[in-house]
This record gives sequence, C-alpha cells and structure tokens, in this order.
Amino acid sequence: MLQSLAAMLDVCDIQSFQGAQRFMNALLIISENLSSNYKALAILAQPVLSLLVPVLFNKLTNSQSMDVRFLSFKIYTDIMT
Repeated sequence: MLQSLAAMLDVCDIQSFQGAQRFMNALLIISENLSSNYKALAILAQPVLSLLVPVLFNKLTNSQSMDVRFLSFKIYTDIMT
C-alpha cells in the first residue's frame, strides 16, 4: 500500500491530467491520515521513511502548487515528530 501511495504521489502532478488536483488531494489526505496514526507509523517506520518521506520532500521542494507544498510539509513534519 505504501509503495503504491508513494509511487502515485511521485508521478502525479496537479496539471498532468484533468482531475489531477482532486486526485492529488485525495492522496495527500490518505498520507495525512497515516501520519496522524502513530501506531501505524511505529509499525511501518522503515517503509514510510524509505518510500513516502522522500516523495513528500520532493513535493515540498518542487511542486508548483502552494497547497501541495503546505500539505506535504504538514505530513512530513507529522511523520518526523
């Protein structure tokens, strides 16, 4: 699941296809829900850190959308704290 989530986040850009912004928001909401579940983060620490965190950092630094940057930053900090 994390591998698919990270791959879709990595490939998707809000301007890549019609409805991409809604799809990207849905992926970020799934990631945000995961980041607020500390039990799941403890169990899945290695895959989250190796798969999801690099993609979030990439979206944080390279996305054109301020909303995507903000949510990526929020999720990233939730995971790291």
